[in-house]
Amino acid sequence: RFHSAATADFGSIQFERDLSQGSHQSRERTTFDQKTGRAHRVTLFPADGGHGDFDVASNARDVLTFLYFARRELAQGRVPPPQQIYYGGPRSIRMESAGAQTITARGKPTVTDHMLVHLKGSQWGLDFDMYFARDAARTPLSVKIPLKAGAFSLELVP
Repeated sequence: RFHSAATADFGSIQFERDLSQGSHQSRERTTFDQKTGRAHRVTLFPADGGHGDFDVASNARDVLTFLYFARRELAQGRVPPPQQIYYGGPRSIRMESAGAQTITARGKPTVTDHMLVHLKGSQWGLDFDMYFARDAARTPLSVKIPLKAGAFSLELVP
């Protein structure tokens, strides 16, 4: 579960992630101070997970806020500029348009905006495809992530 609060300009105010996989659970909150360019991250569960402050980019965006920002940019005919996003630590993200592509979404052929996404952490990188509906909200429809064992595809449904 992810929750994000942001300003009208899509600057992050707070981001929470609550993850559970089998017996492993974690809950973390990052609070952004856009005026000072600092953020505070605290691990809420497990209780001994720690906390810390770090510098953030101007008009910093967590991963969820960035998705909403990207949707607005795409709806206005723009590709979001490359930038730092925050999910735990900082990550760099760059999106590029791969043009229109028809995919099967919700059981029918749908023309989408196909975006190539380049995500990079401090010691890793990941390139994947995202497909957005050509509706006013640029609703995300599908994500395809290449992995060593094969492609992981996720179809997003309402």
